[in-house]
Order: sequence, then C-alpha cells, then structure tokens
Amino acid sequence: MAMFFQAVIVSGFVLVTYLLLHVEAPVWVVITIIMLAGAPMSTISVSSYQFAAEVTYPVEEVFGVGIMNTFNKLFTFSIVLIDTFIGPDLALILWMCLSILGVIPSFFV
Repeated sequence: MAMFFQAVIVSGFVLVTYLLLHVEAPVWVVITIIMLAGAPMSTISVSSYQFAAEVTYPVEEVFGVGIMNTFNKLFTFSIVLIDTFIGPDLALILWMCLSILGVIPSFFV
C-alpha cells in the first residue's frame, strides 16, 4: 500500500512543479517542491532493489540490480530526448502518464 501512495505523491509533485514553473513562482519554492518529490523516491529504490533481487534469484543480487538500473537510465535518457522535441504542454502529459503508470505495478508489489 505504501508503494501506491508513493507513486501518487510523486505524480502530484510532478504536477505541482509544472504549475509552479508556469506561474513563475520563486525559485526557492520550486526547488523545495522538487526536493520533496525526490524524498519518496529513495524508499522506492530500496524496495525496487529487493524486488529485483527476488525476481532474479539464481543470478547474483548485484547483477540483477545493475541490469535494473541500466534499463532505468536508458529509459529516462530516451524520455528526456523525446521531451525536448514535443514541447512543454505535451511533456507534462507524458511525465504525468509515466507517473500514473507507476501506480499500476504498485498494486502488484
């Protein structure tokens, strides 16, 4: 249940950050919101590492987590490249959809 709430909280912070950037809020407010959005991500990483270790059991834990991190970095790099071409309004939809898609697996973990 905690994974579900973490995904929802991160989705909310992404939306709030986007809105604050569009209304030209003070920089310190935007940075604070971004830091608050990153806080729940630290707990997601820990549980994701444990899950990766369980799923890839015959393989060493370090190798399973390394593969997971590599896929994560490549996916994020691809999304950032796509983001630069589609414009800010569609980028919000893209990032919100990705955040909401993170809620779906949280029901199964």
